[in-house]
Amino acid sequence: MKHITIGLLCFLLAAAPVKAISQTPTPSETALLREKASKGDAEAQNSMGLLCQFGQGVKQNHAQAMKWYRLAASQGLAMAQNNIGEMYRHGEGVKQNYVEAMKWYKLAASQALDLAANNIGTMHANGQGVATDYTEALKWFRMAAAQGLDMAENNIGYLYQNGLGVAADYTEAMKWYRLAADKGLDLAQNNLGTMYHLGQGVKEDFAEAVKWYRLAAEQGFDLAQNNLGTMYAQGLGVELDNAEAMKWFRMAAGQGNELAQSNMKMMQEQGFGDTPEKDSAK
Repeated sequence: MKHITIGLLCFLLAAAPVKAISQTPTPSETALLREKASKGDAEAQNSMGLLCQFGQGVKQNHAQAMKWYRLAASQGLAMAQNNIGEMYRHGEGVKQNYVEAMKWYKLAASQALDLAANNIGTMHANGQGVATDYTEALKWFRMAAAQGLDMAENNIGYLYQNGLGVAADYTEAMKWYRLAADKGLDLAQNNLGTMYHLGQGVKEDFAEAVKWYRLAAEQGFDLAQNNLGTMYAQGLGVELDNAEAMKWFRMAAGQGNELAQSNMKMMQEQGFGDTPEKDSAK
């Protein structure tokens, strides 16, 4: 299969986003949490912020989320401080302000919160609120990685792979990617797959690339789904299987991945799967 495009580079760096509470509380649980928060419990206040931010058990309201986060942060809760930084970074409930985001991240990082240290690193790497500085980014990523944060380990690998803030070193990149990938981080699993695919830091091994792409793809990571589809379309590390390739391209395309959309269209035009016209009619 010619002209199939593989996504060999992932997102620049992995930030540590605020995550919703794993299970939406029942109305009675929400009421109890609100009562505790109203009485000044910082952990409950932060949890109420999460519920308001993601609309779990309550109506989604970013301004209300900020109110609860500020109450918790004023008591020194590091996670709430980090969450305020995230709200400022993304302009949720407040006007986007990278400088203010950095201020709150640093307050949380001063309490050794690994997520905040990683977020500061991504701000330096992306030039958000500060001048782009990969050396400074690496410093913060190392702080977070020292606590075992998988996203920070992945980010260190990315800097080594691309020679950003350090001399390019594929072997070192592989070491850091593997640490994060072994913890199940989909981004790192995909990155590790690309290293095997390209023979960077290791001998080229398509079967091993497929293994890592599949691990990430099965977690729903669109770039890995596209890459796995490409391996099937080209018969690299697996037996050539156009139907399987289309399956993975379709999954990634459904998430808006433009590479996968292009690959799927190209295969359809060559007679594999539905035509673009039929597919769009579904």
